[in-house]
Amino acid sequence: MTNPQYRIRNNDKFNHLVHRHENEIPDLPIKIIAETDDFLVVNKPSGLPVHPCGNYRFNSVKGLLENEYGRDVNELRTLYRLDRQTTGVLMFAKNYETDFKHLQYLGFPICNDTIYNNLVWGPLKGKGGDYGGKSIEQLRNDVVKQHDKKSWICESDPDYAQRLKEIGENDLYEHDQLDLLNLKFDELPSYDPICWNCATYQKRPFPDDHWFMPLHCWKYSGDGWSFESSLPEWVIQHSDLIQNNIQENKKEIQKITA
Repeated sequence: MTNPQYRIRNNDKFNHLVHRHENEIPDLPIKIIAETDDFLVVNKPSGLPVHPCGNYRFNSVKGLLENEYGRDVNELRTLYRLDRQTTGVLMFAKNYETDFKHLQYLGFPICNDTIYNNLVWGPLKGKGGDYGGKSIEQLRNDVVKQHDKKSWICESDPDYAQRLKEIGENDLYEHDQLDLLNLKFDELPSYDPICWNCATYQKRPFPDDHWFMPLHCWKYSGDGWSFESSLPEWVIQHSDLIQNNIQENKKEIQKITA
């Protein structure tokens, strides 16, 4: 740890280490539903966010598309998000024109949402790609102004500074052991060497009896396009269970009326 009395000199180099707890995700595939000149459509599995956020960097839909499926995610523009546990149709725009046309359309209207259900998107709130004649620059500035920090409540972690101090004093990690700036995806360790409780990239088997939020985005349709996903396993199992119950009830009724 640097001496607090040290004075900064010319040409001194500073390294800033950003530590994130990369959460593990279920070991489920991302299936490609369709791909056109305008869209890439995937069937999102449960348990991972759409794009890197918070403690998810590699373990996200866009992160896996880039590192496991070899896609150039710089060309993919997120049209809408599905919650981490939600499954189903997830669409990405592959060019600026498609992105601008459908930027707000698929999310309209979200009730009680101060960002998306707002006239900042124009009189029609962006429905059908109508932003009230705003240019993309004006729309961007207006949305950013609406989406300011006052919309969020952040709480600081009182133990964070103390933990960082202990890491520095105890020399738990030598920065020269790992080139963090040039670290490649396939070179990631199983666990972050600075934090034994942090999995940098890990998938876990998806147990058959696992409970998760039964919410599935089945189909999206628009002007000249329609994309549909296969039904998730929990829907099929539930349907079979219902049919079995119906058959059992019919048998019981036949016994009573016989």
